Amino acid sequence: MKDSNPLKAVIKNLILFSAVFALILSAINVYLDRVTFWPCESKYNEIKHPKESPDMIILGDSSAETGVNPAFVESGNFSVYNFAIGGSSPSFFLDFYERLLRPYYKKPKVVLYCYNWVLFAHKKMFEQDSEYFSNAVFLKALFDPHLNKKILILNRFPCIKYRNELISHLFKIDVKSLSVIDDPLSKGFRARIQPDWPPLNTIRPLDPGTESEQAEQLRCFRALIDRFLADGISVVLVNLPSYEPALTGPDKELRIKYARLVDGIAKEKNVLHLDYNQSLYLNPGSAMSIFNNATHLNTYGAELFTKTLRQGLKGDARIAQYFQ
Repeated sequence: MKDSNPLKAVIKNLILFSAVFALILSAINVYLDRVTFWPCESKYNEIKHPKESPDMIILGDSSAETGVNPAFVESGNFSVYNFAIGGSSPSFFLDFYERLLRPYYKKPKVVLYCYNWVLFAHKKMFEQDSEYFSNAVFLKALFDPHLNKKILILNRFPCIKYRNELISHLFKIDVKSLSVIDDPLSKGFRARIQPDWPPLNTIRPLDPGTESEQAEQLRCFRALIDRFLADGISVVLVNLPSYEPALTGPDKELRIKYARLVDGIAKEKNVLHLDYNQSLYLNPGSAMSIFNNATHLNTYGAELFTKTLRQGLKGDARIAQYFQ
């Protein structure tokens, strides 16, 4: 017997369809959670469910994530965690600190902000990592007038965020598009094992962004340092090494420009600036062997560099006190 109320039948079918659709999306999300993994996920998990209690945290992009190994900085009871995230800019970390680290994580004694000549070129937004936010942080972000709601929502659910990669993966168009990043992580440090060198003559100059974009990143960089200092946290700015022969002319100009700019800011704010990019501290002839590519150290290079960095930190009385 047919339902005599057409509207009721439509509503019933709509509810049934919605329920089935929701189940399908949930299944896809579960599937994507199993076949995708990005290094930053473990860092958000550390904030949500802390296993460490670091006295020093490391911030920066993927060059810092793969270039500074906490194991070779730690000393006695002084612990370190690497919160560097690939593609991240000063504006990203200003949001990351204000909205996550500061309210939900132990206050560190020292922050190492690592940079190189791509300092202001990254365009990653805090909202793009909403997939890893706790429910409380996500709901709070939804009502934050300073955050982009569209980007926040589109990146919350794996089935939406990875929709293009999912199609490629399911139809075997590109089976690597959802492959797991399997470089080992230890306290946020990601070891670069396999070399990733493009032919040096094919490397193109970096797009540094527009003048207004650079100015905004500079503003956020200053604001982030000011926030750390206001919270009683010691700040160390570290210029990471890069493989000079692989840099183009414009890139070398950016390297020099930003090193001078950051040095001026460090003097203005009275914070320690350690510059390991102006000249190679290792034999230039063997330098390529410590790099994974032009801007990322390999595992061996990260060990050598971090040990050198530790000595630099111990050489400043303001930071050396933590290594006693």
